[in-house]
Order: sequence, then structure tokens, then C-alpha cells
Amino acid sequence: MQRTADKYYAGVRGLVLLVIDPAKVKVGVREEPSGSWLLENPDVSHELYTGELYPHIYGAINLDAVLRVVAYEPDSDGVFGAVPSVD
Repeated sequence: MQRTADKYYAGVRGLVLLVIDPAKVKVGVREEPSGSWLLENPDVSHELYTGELYPHIYGAINLDAVLRVVAYEPDSDGVFGAVPSVD
């Protein structure tokens, strides 16, 4: 999450992380390669990818699947620190 936040949202304030129960997401959760990997390798089926997979949700997230909302702010230099504990 930290790498994604720094890559796409460096310096952006007001972001939040949603703690989600995947079993409750009505549109389903798919484990896939990162979106940037898919864009950089459009001719390769993601089923052939052997690296790290990330959860993707395609559609609206129903509110009962959201367990908690956690503030995630960048440091004063615009870089995000470690993801806060969500326990």
C-alpha cells in the first residue's frame, strides 16, 4: 500500500484506508497482479504472472463490507510512511 500511495498519491492529504471483509464484498474480490504490471505487459495473460498478487474489487463496495476507516496522511515531505496498524 505504501508504494502505491507514494507512486500515485504523493503529497495528497485526506486519504483513508478501508479495512474490508472480503467475504462480504458483493461484487467479489479477485487476486491479480498490480494494475501497473498489467498495463506494462498487455500481451501476457495475468494467469501466467508468478509474482505478488493484490486484491482488486471491480464495482461498488457495499458498506457492510467495510469494517473500519483509517486515516492515511503523508509526512511533511509528501511521502507516506508505514501503513498504520488496523488491528
